[in-house]
Amino acid sequence: MIGYMTLGTNDLPRAAQFYDAVLGALGAKRMMETDTFIAWGEAGGGAGLGLTKPFDGKPATAGNGVMAALACERPAQVDEIYKLALSLGAKDEGAAGPRPGPPNFYAGYFRDPDGNKLNAYVMGEGGKSAHIVGYATMGSNDVARAGKFYDAIAEIVGAQRIWEVPNSIVWTKPGGSQFDITAPFDGKPATVGNGAMVAFECADRAQVDAVHKVALALGGGDEGAPGERWPGFYAGYFRDPDGNKLNAFMMG
Repeated sequence: MIGYMTLGTNDLPRAAQFYDAVLGALGAKRMMETDTFIAWGEAGGGAGLGLTKPFDGKPATAGNGVMAALACERPAQVDEIYKLALSLGAKDEGAAGPRPGPPNFYAGYFRDPDGNKLNAYVMGEGGKSAHIVGYATMGSNDVARAGKFYDAIAEIVGAQRIWEVPNSIVWTKPGGSQFDITAPFDGKPATVGNGAMVAFECADRAQVDAVHKVALALGGGDEGAPGERWPGFYAGYFRDPDGNKLNAFMMG
């Protein structure tokens, strides 16, 4: 379901050094970069991670409820990534170890130098099911309302709910990265990160148009009508009812 996720930064060179090391330990490398944006991914595709200076020119902020989860192959690799991140200046948000929730969930949590929240995780010993970004979360102050909004989008792109509790709902496509809407763990209101965005991968331009249209019909905010952003990249941008920024896109 997720094609890529971006997090904001106020110091792209500093952020790049941090993510070159952390994502490099997962086998990722820079796939694209400009003066304001760098994206990391793995050969063969899968959901990638981008660092960006916010498009609106305002300072990058870290949203409460927003998190990128880095898919690992085994608990020992979770430990390695977690320790590496802290050695590079990350803030500890929860030591690596078994966590409640999905079966065999092992994770370590941290914040990058810009305050963006991440984790390194694995579901059991079976190897990672997605590249780089295994799942991404966006915060909500009304999970039931958000569920209806994202159910409509999921139906268009061929995803479905795979896990839910009263304060969290997860959607995915078979074998793909997962998308999670959640009430923030700290009990404080969900907030929007400036520079944070989840991009939903679509099969064709008509699907991009359909996702953008239904998002606006369900109360989403228009952030840019569907169109070709650069040769081969077609996308429509919008915000959900909580203000989280998303897009629907297709490449080629």
